[in-house]
Amino acid sequence: MTRSLIKPFRRAILALAVLGLVACEDQGFTPAAPEADPPTVTFNGVQLVTVRPEARGLFLADDEVEVDLVDVSEGATLTAEDAQLIVQPNSIPEATTIRMEVEDEDDILGFEFGPNGLVFDPAATLIISADKADLDDIDPTRLAIAGASDDVDDWQVIGGIYDPLTNSVTVPILHFSRYALCVR
Repeated sequence: MTRSLIKPFRRAILALAVLGLVACEDQGFTPAAPEADPPTVTFNGVQLVTVRPEARGLFLADDEVEVDLVDVSEGATLTAEDAQLIVQPNSIPEATTIRMEVEDEDDILGFEFGPNGLVFDPAATLIISADKADLDDIDPTRLAIAGASDDVDDWQVIGGIYDPLTNSVTVPILHFSRYALCVR
């Protein structure tokens, strides 16, 4: 007798399972969207701007190492696709080969300069483009430039002025270090 009571329950449970599957199929299964990368990475309390995901390979490919011999009396302008360094005449003590390369850690929009220890007087001008920046929910007028030591993530906001016409940030720098776009 107990078998005859269980049989209808099994059928009812089976029918409910089939109905549940049909209902799910009718509504369609939508997988969760992959979580987007955040537009900033925080080091030492400073929000460094990242490169847009679709531009990451382009950023690294476009901005390979730029090297230039800078004459003391002439100064120079070093240009990569996403950054420009303007060295004023007579701002360095001797002719120097300057290196500018992409900072390829953590997908930040940054650059490393050398040689270490080079000081500018008067200051050099650094311009970093925001064209490849991931600015989702970031007001571009809050963009600035941060600097850090060569081997330590001791980032500090050093300032800068955002130019909406060129979509870039400009800041004077007195020495070489690592520099990146950040949010104030």
